[in-house]
This record gives sequence, structure tokens and C-alpha cells, in this order.
Amino acid sequence: MIDTSNVLMFKKNVESERIDFHEGENITVRRGIKWSLKNGADEISLGDTDLIKEKGYDGIIKNYIVTEPLKTKCMRLCDIPAEDLLKEHDPQCRDHEGLLKVMKDAYGDDFSEYEIVTVVTFVVKQR
Repeated sequence: MIDTSNVLMFKKNVESERIDFHEGENITVRRGIKWSLKNGADEISLGDTDLIKEKGYDGIIKNYIVTEPLKTKCMRLCDIPAEDLLKEHDPQCRDHEGLLKVMKDAYGDDFSEYEIVTVVTFVVKQR
């Protein structure tokens, strides 16, 4: 078992079978405040959730590196500024409606747009 406390985990896009990032600033939205404690962390890896469970460190995404410390902020999902959502790594989540749908798929139908989430901003570049 590997320590994943400094690994931002992502699931592959079902249609494309890949995890999509764009060079530069990306965001990901996580339920609750756990990731807010990582504000300023600078030794972060990106991981494929399924591969890490199956293969340990071989699930670390090696073709992208995080180049700046993480920035985090907590707020209700419905209060995330639209300009921040445009930086969402998942194209399905670049508006409130799409993000809410993906969050409900991930966390269950009881997930609410009024829940507190952490917006994690990370900067990546390809190796």
C-alpha cells in the first residue's frame, strides 16, 4: 500500500479512457474541506485512482508534473466563480450544471449545490 496523502487522484474519462489536463492552471473540486489543509503544498503528484489501487506507484501519472504549490479555497459549490470553472480539468465540469452532475455521479444523488467543497488549483506542465 502506498501513501497517497500527497497524491491528487483522478478517474479516467469514461468516453476517452484518459485523464485530461491542460498545461498551466487547472482546478479540481473536492467534496468537503480535507484538501484545504494542503494549501501551499509543493510536493504533489497526480494519480490515476484505479491504477494506484491496482499497481501502487505505477499509478502515478508521469507525463505531467505539478510546477507550483497548491492553492485551495473552500466555498459552496454554487458560489464557485464561473471564471474558475473554465479552468476545470474535466470539460464536463466547466459550468455549475455540469459540475453538479459529475459530483452527484461521484458522491450520490444527495450531493447538493449548497455543500462545502474545496477548489484545488494546480499548475501542470507536460514532461
